[in-house]
Amino acid sequence: MSLVSRTVEVRDKYTGEVIAELEVDSLSSFREKVRRAHESRERIASTGLDDRLERVREIGREIRNRSEEIVDLMVREAGQPVKYARWEARVTYGNSMFFDALIDKVRPKEVESFSGKSYVYRTPMGVVAAITPRNAPLVLPAYSLFSSYGGGNATVLKPSMRAPLTTLKLAELAGDIVEVAVYPGAEAAKEFIHSPLVDAIVIYANSHVGKELMIEMGKYLESTKQSFMGGFFTVAGKMKKYVPELAGNDPMIILEVEDLEKIADIAVKGGYSNAGQMCVSSKRYIVHESVYGELRELMVDKISKLKVGDPRDESTDIGPIGNKLALDLAEYQLSDTVASGGRVLVGGKREDPFFYPTLVELDSKTALERKPLLWVEECFAPVRSIVKFSSMEEAIALANSTSYGLRASIYGPREEAEYIASRLDVGMVVINEDPFYNDIFAPFGGMKDSGIGGAKYLIEELTNVKYVHIGEEV
Repeated sequence: MSLVSRTVEVRDKYTGEVIAELEVDSLSSFREKVRRAHESRERIASTGLDDRLERVREIGREIRNRSEEIVDLMVREAGQPVKYARWEARVTYGNSMFFDALIDKVRPKEVESFSGKSYVYRTPMGVVAAITPRNAPLVLPAYSLFSSYGGGNATVLKPSMRAPLTTLKLAELAGDIVEVAVYPGAEAAKEFIHSPLVDAIVIYANSHVGKELMIEMGKYLESTKQSFMGGFFTVAGKMKKYVPELAGNDPMIILEVEDLEKIADIAVKGGYSNAGQMCVSSKRYIVHESVYGELRELMVDKISKLKVGDPRDESTDIGPIGNKLALDLAEYQLSDTVASGGRVLVGGKREDPFFYPTLVELDSKTALERKPLLWVEECFAPVRSIVKFSSMEEAIALANSTSYGLRASIYGPREEAEYIASRLDVGMVVINEDPFYNDIFAPFGGMKDSGIGGAKYLIEELTNVKYVHIGEEV
């Protein structure tokens, strides 16, 4: 970004070609967009739930009708392999068509009471600001917008400066229910925190950035603190809803299974789709000793055959990494893990803008005691680790030996899998299912350093709960 002209060049992540040059919002234009959102909040809040539902579906239909244009944007600005970009577009369309499942969650509901009638209403918060990531430039901005609007809120989307074009196209299709700010992330976050016009903040980011925003919120409130009469004080700053959807370091636990060929396909899909640039990617394989050797060899063979290259090519599996910092960090995590005793089974090569799909073998003791970075920190590149276990308790200890708790997947006998699921410190678990299984009916989110409160429905998070009791006539 040019600090003088305040423009940003959006580049094709494979060719490096400049595909767009956008004017970055000035501070005044950024605040003007927040102000416009604030002024629209009553109009949006007065829209009926069924009308909101139909509007969401209209946007979804437009996404489907213009899917090739949108897919091309994702391929170019985010570096997504075209087959993955099409999947993201289909998921977004599906979310819009079945959005009634989430709208129903904010409809008024009668609840039990000892006498009279009692109701729970969900009311809009006002203005929701959502900071969305580069790796999912359609599905996450759309989900955030649908949830915010479905709850009756005005929305300001702040997409990644590396991949803003898809979100701008979404806003074009959505019309007057959303504002989009092209603005640096750290500056935007600070503005959202300090603005009296913003009522809720949703952020998708790594966990350290998510915590940094909490620190900034504390600084903002501290700056509004005033003391009087020698001991009393007030804090005038506005309380805001904060919904951090943060990093994952997801384990895939494989028990004693029979169809190892199928499980190997599932494992490779879970860890390496979109070059491993997903918060819910499987990042740590924890495999029972009875199947470990054979499964490891199957996985190494399949990983070695993944095609790295042009994301426009239908046969490409691994596209470019959209951020040089992510490449640097993956390289550092790999070197640290090898220094800690890890053994590279396949891959291990970086050729910007690519990182070749890599699998590193660790023993259980090394993972638990030495805590190599590839094991304990999220890796946002196709670099994964694999460990052998002998007992369920060991598998549970390995899975939980990280500060993250977003999602896990388990494959094997149902009773054993359900027991392990009950012991995992994560917000979501899928058992014997596609590793990316998700639908509009499912809550999303993590615990520990992956989020606050575990899995939840964003539409509920972006509404206020109001209880009303009606007694007998007086």
